[in-house]
Amino acid sequence: MEDAFIGRQAILDQRKNVYAYEILFRSGLKNAFDPNLDGNIATQSVMVNAMLDFGMNKLVSDKHAFINFTEQNLLSRAPKLLPAENVVVEILETVQPTPEILEVVQELKKEGYKIALDDFVLLPGYEPLIEMADIIKVDFRITTDPKERKNLREILPKHVRLLAEKIETEEEFQQALAYGYVLFQ
Repeated sequence: MEDAFIGRQAILDQRKNVYAYEILFRSGLKNAFDPNLDGNIATQSVMVNAMLDFGMNKLVSDKHAFINFTEQNLLSRAPKLLPAENVVVEILETVQPTPEILEVVQELKKEGYKIALDDFVLLPGYEPLIEMADIIKVDFRITTDPKERKNLREILPKHVRLLAEKIETEEEFQQALAYGYVLFQ
């Protein structure tokens, strides 16, 4: 049997309680994703390892599992292999909102999956995905302007929960909290 490696990063709520875990592919003991690896294969590995080797319950208990999905993974309907009640389908920032992708996301929503948009940047044409999203992840290392961080809550639909990603300090946490973010990673 080959060794299986999975990273698990906590996602906290406003009271700093664990809301979910992002499940991350790791190719070895180094706690990082190898950029030379195919993202499609990484997602497939997370899915197989999460379900078969580790077991979803051992990984996340009664919490949600955020799992990254590439365009190819979405088009092949790979998320449907995982239980809707446990999984948040995290759509990578490289996925374009094509009619085919929008159809898949709509199917997933109808089947009860929560949808998150990763490393969100407001771009024209993404409105249909934004409307279907339950959670939008804002990377605080990319979106560094406090005004821009705050404006996202005012611009985005009210049903969308904002997740502040890469929060490293108490000051960043407090700022995100004050700006209407409800989840923190």
